[in-house]
Amino acid sequence: NPTNFTNVQPRVGLAYSLHGGKQVVRAGFGLFAGPWDYSDLMVGWQGASAFTSMNNPLVPDFNSPNGVVGLGPSGVVGVSGPFLASQAFRSFATTGTYPTPEILQQFPLGYIQRKFPNPYAEQASLEVESQLGGGWILTTSYQYLHALDLPVYLSVNGTPNGTLPDGRQSFVPADPRFGFALIATPSGFSIYNGGIVSVRKAFASHYSVLANYTYSKSIDIATDVQLTDTPQDYLDPSADRSVGDNDIRHRATLSFVAESPETWAQPLRNLKLSMLNTLQSPRYYSILAGFNRSEE
Repeated sequence: NPTNFTNVQPRVGLAYSLHGGKQVVRAGFGLFAGPWDYSDLMVGWQGASAFTSMNNPLVPDFNSPNGVVGLGPSGVVGVSGPFLASQAFRSFATTGTYPTPEILQQFPLGYIQRKFPNPYAEQASLEVESQLGGGWILTTSYQYLHALDLPVYLSVNGTPNGTLPDGRQSFVPADPRFGFALIATPSGFSIYNGGIVSVRKAFASHYSVLANYTYSKSIDIATDVQLTDTPQDYLDPSADRSVGDNDIRHRATLSFVAESPETWAQPLRNLKLSMLNTLQSPRYYSILAGFNRSEE
């Protein structure tokens, strides 16, 4: 792709002091453009020639000239199934023998939308910091982050055919020449809202304390570019909008640093003790596995 000159990233910030400098209000907003997620897409698209077109009138990119891009002349070839794959791997690792052609299969083809914009994020923050006396400082803040044009896999070999018993859309193959076919599109997004309360004491009298509590919510349609995050309905990917795999609703941290006085006995003077404790809501899904492997 040619150089993109449209990734303008304006940012603005302000700070205002109140009560003789004992209270400060800070705010900021900015746009942050990210790089094209080439490495993640390459991992998933080891096949898919742009000349291997798929017949699906519901996908506009298939019906426009140069609408999609493939990453190879054919597709990934490998051994299917854990039993045969383990045997083939063991044979190759011990003897250097490649799998026989009879057990090799071509894995699903995939495509990438040719006009793939850079992902970007809108970020806003508001913070109020107040001195409480005795070296203690109270900070309350709000963080907002909205990411757009994130890459998402869509499983596109299907045309609507009624609904499933649970009300979800049912599909039948759109092109019988294909099995499982995917296209990567910039249809993903995520939204993060977080409120933070922090209390800290600057280092004095041989100790310092920092306590922090965050209440937040993360929403997206896909946490990562992987098959487990593929929306169920490629015609309506926003229907998968829900709490994200990265969501941690509550998080509290406490850190403490202490130093022994120089007036103490020689073996004990100038010693430092520190600790960091974290208590947070559980993660209900493994980001890599895509489901709760521990069955908790």
